[in-house]
Amino acid sequence: MGLRYLVFLAGLGLALACAGPAFAASSLYDVDSIDVDVTASDAVAAQKKAMAEAQAKGADILLKRLVAPSDYAQLPKLSAQEIEGLVTGVSIQSERYSTTRYIATLGVSFSPPAVQQLLASRGLMINDQRAPEIKILPIVLNGQVQGDDPFGWYNSWANLDLSHGLAPATVVTPINWLTTERLGAILNGDYNAFQFLENQYGGGPLVIAIAELGSDPAVGQVLVTRLYGADSTGDVDSSQMEPIENGDIQAAALRAAQMNYSEIENRWKATTAQVSMQQQRPRRQKKRGGFLSNFFGGQEEQVAAPMPPPMPAAPPPMEMPAAAAKQNISATVEFAGLDGWQQMRQRLNSVPGVESLAVNSLSPNNAFVTFGYAGSMQAFEDQLAQNGFYLEQGMSGYVVRSY
Repeated sequence: MGLRYLVFLAGLGLALACAGPAFAASSLYDVDSIDVDVTASDAVAAQKKAMAEAQAKGADILLKRLVAPSDYAQLPKLSAQEIEGLVTGVSIQSERYSTTRYIATLGVSFSPPAVQQLLASRGLMINDQRAPEIKILPIVLNGQVQGDDPFGWYNSWANLDLSHGLAPATVVTPINWLTTERLGAILNGDYNAFQFLENQYGGGPLVIAIAELGSDPAVGQVLVTRLYGADSTGDVDSSQMEPIENGDIQAAALRAAQMNYSEIENRWKATTAQVSMQQQRPRRQKKRGGFLSNFFGGQEEQVAAPMPPPMPAAPPPMEMPAAAAKQNISATVEFAGLDGWQQMRQRLNSVPGVESLAVNSLSPNNAFVTFGYAGSMQAFEDQLAQNGFYLEQGMSGYVVRSY
């Protein structure tokens, strides 16, 4: 994709500052497209039960939207009464009902102050800074680019609540220009072809979401999906497999679309978390003639040493060192085959300080993961080295490999 989509930390602050107002009409604390199908003794009871179910589903979606994947395990289990205290309204987007059954698609609105207070009371960091909008182009491959939607892949994306998400997106349809050959050229790195395609949709970040049928010896028939292009954080190229259970391709397509969109949101969370750490990191005292000075061919600024404080009359009381603050880290883990991934995951989980490792996407040769670590990045790198790993900075974030 070239350097065009690389996100530089120095310039990202402007994007963060500009992201919010564009989505004022679509509140981050609203959750739409919640499907419910409930049977009860009568229609009224079924509707009441469905409303409660939709509120619980919406609360789960919203809380996971606002925190890092490494904090999912710490999210509170809320009672129906606690959830009701967070809700400000329920909207009906579509509904069907009989004397005992209620089927609907609902939207639930939540109170921002109430949700923020709930998460803060659990000590969870809230990320409510939204990404600039992107476009998502769902494509079905079945020997060639399909003009129709045989797997329900386009509808799966269209039915996601993308307007209220942390990484807002608009779903677009394929154009006649996009043949199988041209898509193949794009996936093989033809930047000019990708740029032409992107311009057909008005420019701006475009992610192609590809789905095709496949098989896996362990699970049987699968839906293979791939995200390719650029989102609000930079270049993206990741794959995953979703098992097709009981021959239900459309259910697998919906699950795959949800996981793919979660990956896009989590990439944004990881980027904003890294920017926050960069902004909060204290500036180190400059020295004369170090590596940077030699590299740039100049002398670094000298900082005068501060005057020592007067000797106290009595030694101050000893203070215990503060515990290291936990930070959320996202990285691409590279490996060879399923056995290699299982070994890498087990070893990573055993690294001291690593907590709540979450897998956001998985392909045959790499996995995009997020986890918590209580300590500095230097300490984390040292711990990895002691456990047979090394860490490096890639184009789209950290990369972890085994020795």
